[in-house]
Amino acid sequence: MEACRRLSQTARVAALRSGWKFKNTYPLLSACQRKGKFGSEGVVCSNMTSQAKEIPYNLTKEEVFTFLDQSLGIPRLQVYAGGKSLEFLNHVIKGIKTTLPFTSMNLLAGKFHDLTQEDMKYHIISGQGGTCLWINPFTKALLEQLGHTAYHISGNIPVKDGMDNQHIGIIVRDVSYPGSQHLVDPGIRWPLTEAVPLDFKSESPEYTFHKLRTKFFKRENDTLLLCTPSSSTGPENYVVCDSNRENWQIRIAYLLNDKIPWFKLLRKFQQMAKNIVIWDKPFDSLLFFAFSTKKHVSIMCSDGQAHATFYDLENHTTERVTMTKAELMDFFLKHYPQYSVKKLENVFKVSKLI
Repeated sequence: MEACRRLSQTARVAALRSGWKFKNTYPLLSACQRKGKFGSEGVVCSNMTSQAKEIPYNLTKEEVFTFLDQSLGIPRLQVYAGGKSLEFLNHVIKGIKTTLPFTSMNLLAGKFHDLTQEDMKYHIISGQGGTCLWINPFTKALLEQLGHTAYHISGNIPVKDGMDNQHIGIIVRDVSYPGSQHLVDPGIRWPLTEAVPLDFKSESPEYTFHKLRTKFFKRENDTLLLCTPSSSTGPENYVVCDSNRENWQIRIAYLLNDKIPWFKLLRKFQQMAKNIVIWDKPFDSLLFFAFSTKKHVSIMCSDGQAHATFYDLENHTTERVTMTKAELMDFFLKHYPQYSVKKLENVFKVSKLI
């Protein structure tokens, strides 16, 4: 326990130097959870990659062509024509993001610690989606089959009690020019629908993905911050200030030098699943972010009910509704028939829907 306190304090100092604002008691959970270590500059250094070689994600080229054609509507001839261009890369990423829901269902529906790679691939090919642990390894393997050079990096996500290292993103190299780097991350709840070039010095241009304004910041120790606008400057928020003096909320802090094998994160989650009764918030109940009939759909559960937000992508209007368990079941069976009634019932039970 004392070692955890020392690691957390060191991490906090490093993060403060990078311009983050913390609550006084925020620890960095990732150091303890991943059994990492800190370098002399206070950077979180993962020892995952040094202990095991990468286990390839088993995805054949024929499976890639089938997925692109049947799931994304991209025929084989278009794949050949698109090659490794940035334009075609963005076309594929947008297709993945708008086809695969980001959802906690796979964490809640069954025995997660018995999950296999083939199970995870089935969830993707069948259109059920998942969290970053499902979507991003599949995406990386797909891009590699298309000829790209890609690798995973770890990411810290701000939570109530600190920064939790539970995310993996993707870096794709050599797209625009030899040595170029682009962040690719369809495995997040925010609609990041294209590759983001990392050739800026400290602050990226502002992007708008559907209605969401997004900006990226580089900090020392090769930390990349994905941020959305913040309306609060209080000390309880992770915020950074841009060159226009606007505050931005940190959503993910990527560690660009922390290359992480996807299967190591899977094993970490499987081990956690054996020892816990329920996942930590917000993954203790249903999360669902997806696209449906020209709308972006967000569903979160609390107080026994499902709270849904529908954003119309054409008219730019927002509708918010509250649904009971029965209404939510009807909604999924109508708009997302890839989920079985049994799976939905299991997820609703864990989410304590009424």
